[in-house]
Amino acid sequence: MFKAPSEHNTLRLVCMICTQSIEVPIHHDKPMQWVLEGKFHKKEYLVCSVCGFKTDVPVHCGRPMLYSMSRYIDVSERHGI
Repeated sequence: MFKAPSEHNTLRLVCMICTQSIEVPIHHDKPMQWVLEGKFHKKEYLVCSVCGFKTDVPVHCGRPMLYSMSRYIDVSERHGI
């Protein structure tokens, strides 16, 4: 993916349907990390790297939000190209 030179990496959760975004939740003064767990039925979680607190990834427009480190959403990600 092409990134503009002025882009700063920021952790966000992005809705793939309407592209609305929110900041990744903070726990123990650090952004929570994205984790995928399960062998057959996989589930996404946000986990605190300090204490291990785990919470579900927020849902928007009926689908889990995408964990992103960019301010912009790639066209191929948005349209499934």
